[in-house]
Amino acid sequence: MCSASPLHIVHIRQLSSVPERLRRSWDHCVDKSEAGTVFQSYAWVSTWWEYYGYGKTLFILTVVDGADEIYAIFPGMIIQKRWLWKKLRILTFIGTPFNDLNDIPCVPQSIGVHEVICDYLKAHYEEWDVVWFTEVPSESSFLRLLCSQSFFSPRFIQPSSSHPLVRRRTLLSDNGQSIKEDLRRKLKKLKKRGDVAITLNHSLPDCHPLLERFIALQKKRCAQTSFSSPFAHSPLKEFWHALIERFQDSGVLRFATLRLNGEVIAVNCHFIASARMSLYLTTFDSAYHAYSPAMLLLDEIIRSWQATAMPEVYDFGRGEEEYKHRFADASALYSEFIAAPHFPAYVAAHVAWFHIKRRLKKIKVLVAYVRQLKKIWQQI
Repeated sequence: MCSASPLHIVHIRQLSSVPERLRRSWDHCVDKSEAGTVFQSYAWVSTWWEYYGYGKTLFILTVVDGADEIYAIFPGMIIQKRWLWKKLRILTFIGTPFNDLNDIPCVPQSIGVHEVICDYLKAHYEEWDVVWFTEVPSESSFLRLLCSQSFFSPRFIQPSSSHPLVRRRTLLSDNGQSIKEDLRRKLKKLKKRGDVAITLNHSLPDCHPLLERFIALQKKRCAQTSFSSPFAHSPLKEFWHALIERFQDSGVLRFATLRLNGEVIAVNCHFIASARMSLYLTTFDSAYHAYSPAMLLLDEIIRSWQATAMPEVYDFGRGEEEYKHRFADASALYSEFIAAPHFPAYVAAHVAWFHIKRRLKKIKVLVAYVRQLKKIWQQI
């Protein structure tokens, strides 16, 4: 889709200045884009900024035509970070590190929109010191463009995560049959404990108490481990309650539950946007760990997804939990990009730290291997 009029940048420095018509155009761009996710939607960006934008500088770029129709969006911000003796201005995506995916949503067949954004960043280099983009799809057109520009040098690119996926076209294969058989046995055992009920899409009035139930279950699980709940000391709970209200009419945010005798023992929160359905929050009552209630709920969600005309991909998001890979039949790679034209030492430090971490990881593996050999030797 090409605009008849020249494309130009509108730099948004205050979200309160965004008119309703432009907000609708924003979400239309995200919905139509292959790169669009909930993390680039106006509701997510504005809510995150309301609760976490303090001390940061808004740096949102929209590529628009003469009629102010949005063709691409760069939802950016500038954060301050002290490094050695200097305070650096780091340009990154709004929502970092909450976002599971960061990219530039653009209207399909829009030509040159990434170049327009890239040229603007170069022309306004005095406003930032470092570019830091994380969780960007490794095949992103915007990422490839940045890597081809000599201006964004020195630069460093490394893998940031891998998202396990289930793709609709392979969903009917034998993949995951072993886990499904195991879950069927566990569901049968759970039903012996009482009445089991699964709800896949709760109405808005239910979502707020379900969020509170989720937080309670997560805190209970964290108390049994060395981890602390992210909901303990942050505005995260208020952020999520606000997010529920912002998405109330869109169907983007959904809560699913598994109940035993009327009590919620597993909660799943996922997003449906553009061409993907994304897992974001999941937890369960640790008292029922032997029955894998969260996995039972997830299996039902995926089976329901198979039977409906929902998005083509189910994305498990970040995290290397073993159950994700048991369900998944594919994966998507994501990258971290750092460029500091004015501070090459910053990039050099990241490169050095990357190699140090790799060596430390190898040492840890070697130490674990030696300990295992020692245990085996003691048993002989």
